[in-house]
Amino acid sequence: MLSFTSNKNIALTEGPEILEQILKELRTTKQTVDSAMAWFTNKDLLAEVATLCDKGIKVRIVLAKNDYNSSTALSDLKSKGAQVIHLKGSGYGMMHHKFCIIDSKRAITGSFNWTGNAVANSSENAIFTSDKEIINPLIVEFDKLLGKETKTEMKEANSSGFDDPFIEQLESITSALIEDYNHEEIERHGYSKSKESFGNSTQLTGLFDELRTDFKNSVFKNTSFRDRTLVKMDVLWEQKEQNIKALYVQRIENEEIDFSVLKESSEVKKQQKQDELAKIQAEKEENRFEKEKTENEIDDLVSDIDKLEANADTKPFWNAQNIFVLIGVLAFWFYLYLFYSSAIYILQYGKIEVERAIALGIQPRIEFFDPEALTKLSTKGWVEIFFAFLVVHIPISLSLSKLFVKKEWVANLMSYFIAIVIIDFFVAFSLSRALHEIKVLTEGVQSEQSMADAIFNLDFFKVFIFGALPLMILKFLFQYVQEAYSDSQIDLVNNKLAKQIKLNKKKISRLKHEGEKFKLAITKAESMETELNSAIEEISIATEESRLKTSKNKQDLELSQSKEIEYYESVFNKYRNSIEKGSATILKNAMESRISSSLVGWVRFLNDHFSQSVTQEKLNQIEPIKTGWINTL
Repeated sequence: MLSFTSNKNIALTEGPEILEQILKELRTTKQTVDSAMAWFTNKDLLAEVATLCDKGIKVRIVLAKNDYNSSTALSDLKSKGAQVIHLKGSGYGMMHHKFCIIDSKRAITGSFNWTGNAVANSSENAIFTSDKEIINPLIVEFDKLLGKETKTEMKEANSSGFDDPFIEQLESITSALIEDYNHEEIERHGYSKSKESFGNSTQLTGLFDELRTDFKNSVFKNTSFRDRTLVKMDVLWEQKEQNIKALYVQRIENEEIDFSVLKESSEVKKQQKQDELAKIQAEKEENRFEKEKTENEIDDLVSDIDKLEANADTKPFWNAQNIFVLIGVLAFWFYLYLFYSSAIYILQYGKIEVERAIALGIQPRIEFFDPEALTKLSTKGWVEIFFAFLVVHIPISLSLSKLFVKKEWVANLMSYFIAIVIIDFFVAFSLSRALHEIKVLTEGVQSEQSMADAIFNLDFFKVFIFGALPLMILKFLFQYVQEAYSDSQIDLVNNKLAKQIKLNKKKISRLKHEGEKFKLAITKAESMETELNSAIEEISIATEESRLKTSKNKQDLELSQSKEIEYYESVFNKYRNSIEKGSATILKNAMESRISSSLVGWVRFLNDHFSQSVTQEKLNQIEPIKTGWINTL
C-alpha cells in the first residue's frame, strides 16, 4: 500500500483501503454529504448513504447520466429524501468528477469511482483532505453542477421533444473512446517521469505533451480502434433510423385503424338514425292520411247536416209499397203463429196422437210442420190456445225488441242472440228429439239419440231455418213499416232529424279531436324528422372531419418522421465527425482522464521519496500547471 497521511490529508492507492476509508469518513458526517460521482454502483457505499438518509443527514448526489447510474438502490435513496441528479456533460464529454464533500469541512477526491470495479480491478487513487484551499474550489464546482442541472432542465423543456437515449449511447461510445487506455501503464509512466525529474513539477508539461501525442497516435493515426468506434456508431444509427421508421409506420397504421373504427361506428349510428327517420316518416304519412280522412268525414257530416236541416218534409204512409210491406208483415206474423203453434202441438201431443193411431191400426205421418196444429189446439180448450198465443209471441216480441228498447246493442242482443240463436235453437233441438221419438214408434229406428245426433240431422236444420229466417224477415219488414210511419208524421220526422243532426255533431266533435291528435303527431314527427336529419348530417360532417384530421395527422407524422430522422442524423454526423476528425472537446476530455491516471503514479513517487511537507508543497504546484496546460488545448 502506498499512502501519505497527516492530520489533514490521506492519500491511498489500493481499492479496498480506499473503500474502507470512504466508509469511515461517511460515518463521521454530522449534517451534509455532497457527492459528484461519474459512476456510483458500489453496494456498501449505497447502503451507508441510505443509513445517513435515515439519520436525517442532507444528501445531494450528482451523477453522470448513463444506464449504470439508474439502479433501484439510487431510487430508494430518492425515496429516503436524498437529492439525486443525473447530469449530462457539455459537448461530447460527460460529468466525469469523482469527489465528495462532508459537512463542507472534509473532502474526498481522486480517480476513484464509487463502483465495485474500482475497488477490485482498477488502479485508482483517492485523497482525503481537510485543506480549505482544496475543499472550497470543490464546493464551488458542486454548486456549478447544480446550476448545470437547472439549465439542463430548462433546455430539455424547450427542446424538440425527441428522446435522448440515442444521444446518450453516442456519448457512451465517445466516452469509451476517451476512457479506453491502460490505466496502470499510464500510472507507471507517470511514476517513471516523476522519478526521472525527481518530482520536478516543471517537467509535468512534457509528461502531458507525451500523453497527448500517444492519444493522437493511438486514436487518430492508428485508425483501427477509431474505425471500430465509427462502425459501432454506424450500426447504432442504422438501428435508430429503422426504429424511427418502424415507429412512424405503426403510428400511421394506428391512425388508419382509429379512423376505420370510428367510420364503422359512425356508419352504424347513421344507419340507425336513417332507420329511425324512415319509421318516423312512415308514421307521419299515416297520421297525415288519417288526418285527411278525418277532415273528409267531417265535411261529409257537415254536408249531411245541411241536407237534414233542408229536408224536414213528411212522406205519405199509405202508398202501394208500404201497403205491400204491411201485408208481408201480417203474412209473416201469421206464418210464425202457425209455425210455433205447430211446434207446441207436436211437442205436447205428437207422441200421444201417434200412439193412438197405432192403437187404431192407422199408419200415422207427422212432419216438422203441421198447418192444422192451430185448429187442433182449439179443440183442447181456450187455455191451450192462450198458452200457444203467449209462447208464439215470445220470439216475435224479442225479434221486434227495438220497438221498446232504447239502446241499440241491447235490442240487437235480444233480437239476434236470444230470439234467434237461443229460442229458435231450443225449439229446433226439442222438435228434433220429439220427431226422433215418433220415428222410434212408427219406423222402429234406434231409440238412443245423443245431443250431437239431435243437432246434426235434417229435422233440426229445417226447423231452425224455417223459424229463424221468417223472424229476421219480420224484423226488417216491421222496421221498414215503422220508419215509413215515422216519415209520415211531422213531429217524428223533426225529432228524427234532430237526433241525427245531434249525432252528426257529436261525431264531428269527436273527429275534430282526433284530427287535432293527428295534427300534433304530424308536428312532432316533423320536429323529430328535422332532428334526425341534423343528427345524420352531423355524423357525416364528423366522419369527414375525422377523415381530414386523419389525413393531416398522417401528413404530420410523415413530416415529423422526416424531421426526427434529420435531427438525429445531424446529431449522429456531429458525433461521428468529431471522432473521425478528432475534435478539441474529445481531446480535452481524453487528456483530463489520462492526466489523472498519470498523476497517480507521479504522486506515488512523491509519497515514496519525500517528506510530508515537501510532498505537500509539490502537490500544491501540480494543479496550476495541469489547469494551465489543459487550457492550451
